[in-house]
Amino acid sequence: MKIIQITTFFHPVTGGVESHVLNLSRELEKNAHEVEVLCSDSTKVGKRITKYDTNYFGVEIHRFRSWFSLSYYHKFFPGIMAYLWKENYDLVHVHGLRKSESYLAWFITKLKKKPLVLTTHNPFPTSTRSPIAERMIKIHDKIIGKLLIKNFSKIISIVPSEKSKLVNEFKIPEQKIVEIPNGVEDVFFSTGFAPNFYREWNINPDKWQGIAVVVGRVSYAKGIQNLKTAVKKLKNVLFFVAGGDDGYLNTLKNSFSGMDNIIFTEKFITPEKQVDMYSAADVLLLPSLHEAFGIVVLEALAQGVPVISTNKGGPAEIFTTRAVKLINPKNQDEWKVSIEAIVKNKSRAEELGHIGQEFAQKYKWDKVTSKIIDVYEEVLPKDIVAE
Repeated sequence: MKIIQITTFFHPVTGGVESHVLNLSRELEKNAHEVEVLCSDSTKVGKRITKYDTNYFGVEIHRFRSWFSLSYYHKFFPGIMAYLWKENYDLVHVHGLRKSESYLAWFITKLKKKPLVLTTHNPFPTSTRSPIAERMIKIHDKIIGKLLIKNFSKIISIVPSEKSKLVNEFKIPEQKIVEIPNGVEDVFFSTGFAPNFYREWNINPDKWQGIAVVVGRVSYAKGIQNLKTAVKKLKNVLFFVAGGDDGYLNTLKNSFSGMDNIIFTEKFITPEKQVDMYSAADVLLLPSLHEAFGIVVLEALAQGVPVISTNKGGPAEIFTTRAVKLINPKNQDEWKVSIEAIVKNKSRAEELGHIGQEFAQKYKWDKVTSKIIDVYEEVLPKDIVAE
């Protein structure tokens, strides 16, 4: 079958949704399906991406000019409508609830009588929106959400709480919703080589009692600022923040000024280099004020690294394993105590790492993709499925 994936941003823009779409597309192609990704030309905070038709790790990409921003994460790029109208495909899969491109795709697929699948990606933050944004979202949900979203062919939620919200607030029939979590790339189940990590970042491991890593874009919402007490007091622990700037890097670096036990990569690093990093790490930290899913937690667990994570959003529902400790992201003292407990007890950290590796196995991408293909086959005409 030929499948169109639609997302607001795509690589080289990085993030949870972007990685999800990339890995799903690659797995679908492994299963002999044809895939195209449609997205905006926006890079969130940088210049536009000027190459509109390109390829990334074998995935065909078509970018469309963003006319304007509805918000930081919402871009309006109506060029997808003409493309969807003229192209031949079997199914469209859109990523993101309350996104204009989801509604534009709905309009065209309805006219062409093509199935439309939506993955919502848990857009229900608990603490990062302004009061004005909250009011606008409530108006949207009561009007547009109830009118349009229920007409999508199938809706995929990534965490359990999404289903109850979609049923109770959007009035979506339960049979239209299926829960399928995000997946972990195979590379994170491979063996890393810590000396590569030490050499690249000029780190002397003998100098530190432990290494705590943070992986993700550097923004206020990621809560890295709430690690300040831990960084200040745990002078024998190296904190390594691996991620590119999302508009907050300079503020954050100024906040940690004078502390020589924290490193900011100031750029995203490849999965292969992350594996080397995890082989050197004692613990992964995810201090987000809200986290939709938290794929970096599963990546660390696959590497046998225990995790201390926010209890806001998806992680509280998904990571029901002793290898993940859930805490309030704003409790700076608890971050300090929890990090210290892990780096001081290496045998306990190793035990938790083994538990985490076993937990991560069920999130391999081949298993996740198989479930998504089942959804596609459910909404497609039988003659297409049989081809």
